[in-house]
Amino acid sequence: MIKLKSISYQDFEQLSDSLNHAIEKLFEKYAQEEVAIYVPGRALNTLFFLDILKCRLIDDNSEICGKYLPCLHNAIEPFSELIKNPPKCILIYSRTFGDKIKNKCMKEPALAGTEILTLNDIA
Repeated sequence: MIKLKSISYQDFEQLSDSLNHAIEKLFEKYAQEEVAIYVPGRALNTLFFLDILKCRLIDDNSEICGKYLPCLHNAIEPFSELIKNPPKCILIYSRTFGDKIKNKCMKEPALAGTEILTLNDIA
């Protein structure tokens, strides 16, 4: 059985604010179109809240590739499209699989010039 650490509402709010601020800073550095969000379903609320609607969306789930998430302008792309047209930055929006996905991206020569970040890297 997995034991989950409980946090107070205030701590959750502070952590959320910190993450939102870090994402805002990232999008001050890069235009929305220059950033790919890997695992976009997990980022949907944050992206909408911050009015980040034009970034690229990447997911390994082939069943959702080519589909759209509410309010976001771009269809979800597979990893193969990311390789064909590398962005300037990839933000991996998963704490669970972030390091695994980052390692996958870092092994890809086409992404050598791309900044690859996980949520743990920015907040």
